Amino acid sequence: MRCIIIGILLCLSLAAKELRVLDFELIKKNISPTPTLLIIGGIQGDEPGGFNTTNIFLNHYTIKNGSVWVVPVLNPHSMLRNHRGIYGDMNRKFAKLDPNDKEAFVIAHIKEVIRQKEVSAILHLHDGSGYFRTTYENALLNPNRWGNCTIIDQKDLAGVQFGELEKNALTIIEHINTHILKPLHRYHLRNTQTAQLDKEMQKALTFYAINQGKPAYANEASKELPVAERVFYHLLAIEALLTRMGIGFERDFELTPQQVQAVINNPKQTFSIEGMPFMPLFGLRASQTNFPLPKGKDFGEIHIESSNKILGLLPKENLFLLKYGNNVMTRLQPYTIEFGTQLEPFKARIDNKEQQIRVGTTIQVAESVDLESLRNAANASLKAHNQNAQIRINVVGLANQKANTLTKAMLNPNASLDTKANLYRLEFYTRTEIPQETPQPTAPQQEINKLPPSTDNNAQVQVNLAHVRAEPSIDSAIIAKAPMGRKVLVIGKMDSPMGAWAQVEYDFYGRKVRGYILERLLYYGGNERGNAQVQVNLAHVRAEPSIDSAIIAKAPMGRKVLVIGKMDSPMGAWAQVEYDFYGRKVRGYILERLLYYGGETTKNPNTTKSTPPKPRIKEVFSGMVVLDFSAPKQ
Repeated sequence: MRCIIIGILLCLSLAAKELRVLDFELIKKNISPTPTLLIIGGIQGDEPGGFNTTNIFLNHYTIKNGSVWVVPVLNPHSMLRNHRGIYGDMNRKFAKLDPNDKEAFVIAHIKEVIRQKEVSAILHLHDGSGYFRTTYENALLNPNRWGNCTIIDQKDLAGVQFGELEKNALTIIEHINTHILKPLHRYHLRNTQTAQLDKEMQKALTFYAINQGKPAYANEASKELPVAERVFYHLLAIEALLTRMGIGFERDFELTPQQVQAVINNPKQTFSIEGMPFMPLFGLRASQTNFPLPKGKDFGEIHIESSNKILGLLPKENLFLLKYGNNVMTRLQPYTIEFGTQLEPFKARIDNKEQQIRVGTTIQVAESVDLESLRNAANASLKAHNQNAQIRINVVGLANQKANTLTKAMLNPNASLDTKANLYRLEFYTRTEIPQETPQPTAPQQEINKLPPSTDNNAQVQVNLAHVRAEPSIDSAIIAKAPMGRKVLVIGKMDSPMGAWAQVEYDFYGRKVRGYILERLLYYGGNERGNAQVQVNLAHVRAEPSIDSAIIAKAPMGRKVLVIGKMDSPMGAWAQVEYDFYGRKVRGYILERLLYYGGETTKNPNTTKSTPPKPRIKEVFSGMVVLDFSAPKQ
């Protein structure tokens, strides 16, 4: 059993490390050149007190003189994982570091910031276990605990402004203790005497700063406290040090744990992804189906605009989780597509009045949208620049995409962005016709075991999770786990008592994965099972593979669909399908038993005949408008 547990933990550890390292952001509040305080949060990704503090400071404090530089979260990739450090403890990488360490460029960057001549002092924010005490009291209060203390590496830093480390730290502690919520929370000074006594701390950020002639302090808030109380104590430490350094400031809220909590959960916070309209951070539905995201960009390259500086996207199987610090705000089921130039502003009728429509904004709607005028105006705007293009408009949640008028009652409330069912996506896609060359006939190919790398043997995983093994055997080590929809290139095949194995390779955030997957777990998009037809009167197309999931479309008997994936469930196998419905791409799930695979088949590339192909339609995403139906009726 112990070996099994260790194996599971090792797999989880390896999985956690499969995430690209992200650099940090440095934000400067410069009023006058000196003095300058550098505040750093989030060197450990599971210490939300620090990075929530920096986020609040950036949004709710005004500097009156001097300067404050802020690193909101030094270790953003670990924050997204709720992990102390997915590539090891980042706060032990400042003495000696392997140049091949994945985080080496991040360490080099923060060292460069620390050495800047403008930086007068550094405050490093942490969350620590228990409560530090100079003598042992109990398991929670003793010298081996780190919570609720201010830390220095030595008593003084001679010849440097603000170099009286102990004196300044005691000033911080006195200010905090004047405002403590309970006697248990009392702060104490912890001088680690790093150079003489603590080899581990010699690897830490503050000791590096001390050796660069920069006064540095670490403030720890106890992990026993709620996040709002940790932030409360960190802000008290910041304010005490700002005052000590003569840096004037103002904040726009009363400093209490209750007000801190209100600021963290401020419902007015918004965000925008890749130039789309600003959306509320709070009150979103748990998942957003077929959300447009740019093709070819990974999670760290997708641009999020917000005053909130601790937002990010975490890839998880075939989803992206929108994270606010350690919290999941919504799950994006991506519709990856090329992003094109956004449409120019145009006019359309909203609530029976002509109104200018700007892509990337929110439109208030009290009663109705004239979709016909919207389509005509959008196409007219587009054709002024491109005569060969046409606009397709997709109103998410609207069953009849050809309708000329839109009211809130016509929309599926389960398709809204928000839980109040007021906000709906209106997406614009530019379609252009691309002529294709007639393919030349090819001679039939013989079956071979090893496939040339140039051969088109593209496949996708058709189960929830397929184990990629080092060798073609179920006893072989699992080197990766490929989720449903993962595209792979089959480079070889091998028979076994368990069935045929496919040797595959694919790219995973810059790392090439090569191994073996049982072939029955793969779907080859070029064989005839890719095409199917509905064989019942009406099949529900659902957003997720569950009978409890929202119905996004209803496919009648004979509807031709392309099966792009499969998933087992207690109700039976689900087929992930897509098809075109009057220019709108429908993508969802149908119970596989409702489909018939004997219909029109995909052309076999090995046939000796060929037919002239139809022109291909290229479609790019040209922007989004959010329709807000919360406006009062006139």
